[in-house]
Amino acid sequence: MQAVTKDIPKHDVLCVVCDLNAKVGADCKYCPEVLGPHGLGQINENVALPVDLALSNDNVVGGTLFEHKNVHKYTWTFPDGSTQKQTDHFLITRRWRTSLLDVLGYRGVDAQSDHMLMITHIQMKLRAQKKTLQDLKKLYDTDKLQDQKICIDFCISLWNKFDALADEANDSETVEEKWEKIESA
Repeated sequence: MQAVTKDIPKHDVLCVVCDLNAKVGADCKYCPEVLGPHGLGQINENVALPVDLALSNDNVVGGTLFEHKNVHKYTWTFPDGSTQKQTDHFLITRRWRTSLLDVLGYRGVDAQSDHMLMITHIQMKLRAQKKTLQDLKKLYDTDKLQDQKICIDFCISLWNKFDALADEANDSETVEEKWEKIESA
């Protein structure tokens, strides 16, 4: 798994949904920087799999971050229905943790599997990139105005545009006269 995730740029959102048969448990003291306080059950020997994956990619285990009834925490049911465990996990990059709104397990979905459907609510919170003075200088290349020929050409084209606007402003025709021309056309 690490071989796949190592090539992903650090600024990208990395979401991993995995069935590692690992019970992370309700005891967040094991690895509090990765696990939240709302896991289900007791830790088993496979807990190192999601924790190591999360630590190596700077992720958090989303299913342990939100308080829910146990019925919405478990993701796997033993075929006779007697045992439920939280073995499927959703990992998200710590930087994007605030975009994660909820992780739930839904029972009763007919998927021909002993695993429950896992629903994750994510709301991306993006902000506009601020434009710097350098960006504006790239937008208007004012350095070219230092060339005498380009400066003269620019002034002439600017003067022609203003002359056209002035001619239109001096037009003595009223709005009503223009409307009559449009109607008669």
